[in-house]
Amino acid sequence: MCSYLDWTCSDIAKVLNYISFHGSLDYNEIEKSTGIKNVGKLVESLRWEYRLSFSPVVWHEKLQNSLGFYSQFRLKRYINARILYKLGSGIFMAVLKDPLEPFTAIVGGMNIANVLGEVLELLKEKNLVKARWVSREVFRKQYTIDYSKFNFEKKEFDANGIILDEPKTPIAEENLKRFTMVHFDHKDIKIVGKLQEGYSFEELPKQLNMPLSEIHNHYEHHVIGNGLLRSLLAFMGKHDFRISIFHSRNEGFERELARIATLLITSYLEPEKDVDKDKENITHWEAYSTLITSSSALSTVLDFIYTMANKYDVNYRVYIHPIIPTDGKYIAAGSIPYEYITDTDEWNKAKAIKDVKDNIEKFLKGELND
Repeated sequence: MCSYLDWTCSDIAKVLNYISFHGSLDYNEIEKSTGIKNVGKLVESLRWEYRLSFSPVVWHEKLQNSLGFYSQFRLKRYINARILYKLGSGIFMAVLKDPLEPFTAIVGGMNIANVLGEVLELLKEKNLVKARWVSREVFRKQYTIDYSKFNFEKKEFDANGIILDEPKTPIAEENLKRFTMVHFDHKDIKIVGKLQEGYSFEELPKQLNMPLSEIHNHYEHHVIGNGLLRSLLAFMGKHDFRISIFHSRNEGFERELARIATLLITSYLEPEKDVDKDKENITHWEAYSTLITSSSALSTVLDFIYTMANKYDVNYRVYIHPIIPTDGKYIAAGSIPYEYITDTDEWNKAKAIKDVKDNIEKFLKGELND
């Protein structure tokens, strides 16, 4: 039987799934709900030996005056992922590149105060990038990583464990157009942003100049209580690649993708006409899915995607983004743009535009460093 110290792999998967689903690290509550003992010891052991970490995933659409977006950029010159991320000044939350297509970038982010169109126009004016298409996210299936077949000896998902027998159940499956807006204040947003940057709760009082008790109150009663988090995703072990899949919508194909233990999301997309004004003969993709994998499982995952796409007659396109090396050539990601939320709980659009202009100027002078 698969096990680690005093716990079975099934126990570990149950604990990590609970944390991911509920966004809480209250060990007593986890023990009570799962029936698994010594959860605190388990989590700390996994942190130490398997580099377990947790990353908050936010419902962007629940924040006032913001929308999630995806885009494909055509780069007019070589720009690595980290530099392009900096050029976006927080509006671009993830920049992904495939080494086989050095002048293409997949960009995801948060369109606060409808700033995206102006940001793209500034980059286009300086002949740096052109958005081939821009789409807003209108529906999302959010998944946990299922660790029930994780190889604890190799500290990774290998080819034998990456494909599950049954599809995972989404944490959340929401039509984003139907959200009722909930007001989250600047403290809520800054707490989540700092957690996404990797700070622990114990480090937040110094970072935010707030008492720890107030931080916990905002997190438990506002962030979790009002549903700002989609998930508190658990990452553990060795991952070498992130994979982006653009595809047509098909329930059968998407159900099969959910058998991949490390599938993170499947999002439905619609063209963002207010932003996407350039007339290019480009087909907008209907859906986007993304996952992570180790080198040893890469060919298994790609073959599985190919086989299932063929089975369900799905049109698709795969991009592969190396996680290693970690020098920002292929992947750059960050937090929600909390630096632009004011103490009056409004997005500072003028500051965001100014930062983009300043970073473009630095780049053109060769002063925007990795």
